[in-house]
Amino acid sequence: MAWSDHSLCTWQALDGMPELNGRMVRAEPLADYLHDRAGSLPTLLEHEETWARAELPDYAPRPDALRFRAAAGNAPDSAWQQAFLRAIRVNEQAKLSLFLQRRPGQAIDAPRRLGWEAVSTIHGGAGNAQFERLDAGETVSAYEVLASASSEPDYGMDLGLWSDSGTVQGAATGFGPLPFGNPRFEYSSQAPFHMGFLHESRIIYAAAGFLKHSYAEARIHLYLSLAHDALAHGHPYWGWRFTGWAMHYVQDLTQPYHARVLPGLGTGRLIW
Repeated sequence: MAWSDHSLCTWQALDGMPELNGRMVRAEPLADYLHDRAGSLPTLLEHEETWARAELPDYAPRPDALRFRAAAGNAPDSAWQQAFLRAIRVNEQAKLSLFLQRRPGQAIDAPRRLGWEAVSTIHGGAGNAQFERLDAGETVSAYEVLASASSEPDYGMDLGLWSDSGTVQGAATGFGPLPFGNPRFEYSSQAPFHMGFLHESRIIYAAAGFLKHSYAEARIHLYLSLAHDALAHGHPYWGWRFTGWAMHYVQDLTQPYHARVLPGLGTGRLIW
């Protein structure tokens, strides 16, 4: 259950953590962070790209045309968000609403209740999750922001990014075709971002080289770098939200079926 709703395990794992106890942050739209850091984000993202190309052997380089470029000063917030998502190769349709996920059964006033479609691009799939709208400037718990964000990458952030995804963005990302999974199924296209078969034998990699194409580590490193930048420059809400995004992929790599091709079976059984 926790891997289909990451917030459930994050609440448990971080409950009572002294670094988060009583820490409050002010909710703000992503565009506020982007406006403020527009002069520094291009350098940060170039450093991320350089790191990924050097450290991740099967990383598909980001096309230079997707470099982050600040939107015009009078551009709407949506243009800033889209420019950022394009540069980090995340689904440009991602909602990134201001919200908190609430625990099952927790009461939410009707005017503040958000439907699944307000936080996700995926058709269906909310399960028992329930969401509360936040207002810009509202003071909220950093612990709740982090826990809520730890589920967010499953809300469509990594969908439609492959050349065979049938999307305009997928044709431009440079990731190439979906290395494993079925591009006809909406949810399948996020698999290479959320799985990492890092401990298979050389024989398995030789027979199925596509298994080496994982972007979980790239996502973790990117979001932790963004979190550090946001926390260091007066944007704690986004610092903790980015941290939650990174945590999502770390949690995914602890899921046996996200980290091994067939858990419990050795190389011989896999081959024969």
